[in-house]
Amino acid sequence: MKTSILNARTVAIVKPLITEKRTGANGEFEVKSILVRIAVDRDYKTTRTENGKTISEYATDFWLAKLTGNVAQAFADNCTDTREDGKLISRHLLLDGSYESYQSVKKQKVHVTPQIELNGMIYNLSFDTEADVQTTNTIFIVNQFKFLDKKPEKITPNTGTTVASVGSVTPVIQVTAGQPVQQPQPMQPAQSYQPIPTNVGAAQQQSQPIMSAPVQMPQAPMGAVPVVGQDFAGKEAPF
Repeated sequence: MKTSILNARTVAIVKPLITEKRTGANGEFEVKSILVRIAVDRDYKTTRTENGKTISEYATDFWLAKLTGNVAQAFADNCTDTREDGKLISRHLLLDGSYESYQSVKKQKVHVTPQIELNGMIYNLSFDTEADVQTTNTIFIVNQFKFLDKKPEKITPNTGTTVASVGSVTPVIQVTAGQPVQQPQPMQPAQSYQPIPTNVGAAQQQSQPIMSAPVQMPQAPMGAVPVVGQDFAGKEAPF
């Protein structure tokens, strides 16, 4: 049996983890499997030109890989996270397995040029059509794998940022263990000025502002319960 070890990167999930029920010699059993696309760099570099610049990079081959059983479950648990745009977060893995070939039939567009005979004359036709084409493909069967990178943090969808409008500023209360919490005192309102009214027809005079002090409302001590007088007979509380 020939085995291979691939230093690969995950590219895409071709078929997500599925569980199928099958019947064998010992009865019914379940089989887990997952198909993925992997990228494997070759051991030499190639050059290409992009936007007038020469870029040197390793040539890459893309393979279809299949994992089954507990290996498939481990892969699904650790290598299927996606980014916000839905693309797979690539993982760097060391894969141990073997190559297998399989046959598949796909419909492909083909160009045909048949000859037909009509009234003793031979005519050459040419047109495109679809036909079932059998192809031979190669798949890498993974027996086990190891992580060559650190598992990235799982990305949660961006739900947006909520901006709150500030209408008032609340003083910060510093609390020290063993000491009661001191409630902040309300800020005193700014002093206001009112002009002196002038009599109609009198000579225009310079208005002198009169300062009026803010009215201080009595405050009930913290924890006190409001009391209603005995003569109160209304339906709404006076406080």
